[in-house]
Amino acid sequence: LKFERLIGFTASPLTNKKETKEVDGVTYVRPLTMAAEYDRLIGSVSEKQLIEKGYLCQDFNVVLRLPDIDKLKHSDSDPDGYTKASINEVYNNTASFEILAEAYNRYCKSKKTLIFNANSKINISVYEFFLKLGVECKMYDSVNSTDMSRKQIVKWYEDTPGAVLINANVFTTGFNVPDTEAIIFNRATKSLSLWLQAIGRGARITDKKYKDMFTVVDLGENIYEH
Repeated sequence: LKFERLIGFTASPLTNKKETKEVDGVTYVRPLTMAAEYDRLIGSVSEKQLIEKGYLCQDFNVVLRLPDIDKLKHSDSDPDGYTKASINEVYNNTASFEILAEAYNRYCKSKKTLIFNANSKINISVYEFFLKLGVECKMYDSVNSTDMSRKQIVKWYEDTPGAVLINANVFTTGFNVPDTEAIIFNRATKSLSLWLQAIGRGARITDKKYKDMFTVVDLGENIYEH
């Protein structure tokens, strides 16, 4: 097809996709950016303007350092930019669980909270740790079985004050519970779009309760990264 004029619209203009071509036995890789595909990029109002106009909620950020964070190893193939083995080493241990729990108790307790983990293995471990602490929580991912369906768990989260919903790669998009008051991002990622999508779950305004801001607890130093 040949276009005289191509116009595209998106709410998520960031991408980590790459194009790979092999020429004479040599593999070439280039990032697929919107700037390379379009002559002009026109942005909408900024997040700051949306907050000032009352369409988004202001964020309050806390960055906490995990003891083994320096053990994360770079990966070109993983969407997060780190090897799965190193992610498990950093996040799936008692020391990291205790920092996570301390962060929850200090900054998020009694608040409706979403916890984002990197994978299902870490997800179930965090869930079991929180259950032992007596936290009212539910867990969902694409691997671990639960006694409730996804729809039932979301309904529980919507209806329960101070609920904690622990997930891995599920509720980053297409999830809208406006009275979410806290986001705990228990992972490190090189993906800016994933980071923005996840913490954006807390940015919704709501009439269900007074919410002048929402809390973001960053356990992957992602704020520094992005």
